[in-house]
Amino acid sequence: MPTAGPSREIGELLAHGPNVAGGDVYLGPHCDDVCFSLGAHTHRRRSGVLLTVCPVGGYIATPGKTVAEITDIRLGEEVAFARSCGLVACHLRIEGASVLRHDPFDASWLVPNTERIERRLLEALRGLGAASTAAERPWLFCPGGIGGHIDHLAVRGTVLRHAAGLAELYRLAFYEDLPYASVFEKRCAGIADLMRALEGPPLRRFVLPVADQHDAKLTMLRLYPSQLPEPPQSLAAFTPSAAPATAHEAVWTVEAGDFAGSA
Repeated sequence: MPTAGPSREIGELLAHGPNVAGGDVYLGPHCDDVCFSLGAHTHRRRSGVLLTVCPVGGYIATPGKTVAEITDIRLGEEVAFARSCGLVACHLRIEGASVLRHDPFDASWLVPNTERIERRLLEALRGLGAASTAAERPWLFCPGGIGGHIDHLAVRGTVLRHAAGLAELYRLAFYEDLPYASVFEKRCAGIADLMRALEGPPLRRFVLPVADQHDAKLTMLRLYPSQLPEPPQSLAAFTPSAAPATAHEAVWTVEAGDFAGSA
């Protein structure tokens, strides 16, 4: 499997051949989403592919940068995170909704937003799944859509719409999007929306502990100064507003697999 070098477009990564995807696949709508939501888990497992769907970004804490400059900065941050976790970084060259001058929380634009992402994302997931040499189906970690960002919902919607086929390649899990899920009302609304969108058996929530990775996650969060100009001093904003009260991450899945505890 290739080592975690610069983030490559997905076609370039798949060109390396059948050993490209020997581990799990972590879907991040934007640079930072996987770190914020599953950083401790990825650091603990230390293998897999980080696929950033919409890396072309328009927001950065320092004003006066072009979209191209912002994208390069943010991809650099994403690569640093991937390296810290032993992940291979790759991306689709798709613009985030805000770059297209759409309100990223305007649900009225969700359908066309999903349509512009769906085909390329599905091709990437099928390619990575077909290339896997893992002894059992790897995990595909997908955003749960908490917070209502239409890029997150487009990624989630693509996975749900094609869940039957993707489940032949992957074990599917939906992570609680952070920092959105740290806000009680947003988390409740987001989980309810995820459940409404499901077809098939209900999902169970599994808690992923952070205690053994607490300092590592703080360090990884600080790899994103373009998005977090003040280095976080705690994980309060990066912990779901749900039991347990201690710092944790969480996923929802029908396949308990590697996860020890549910809540």
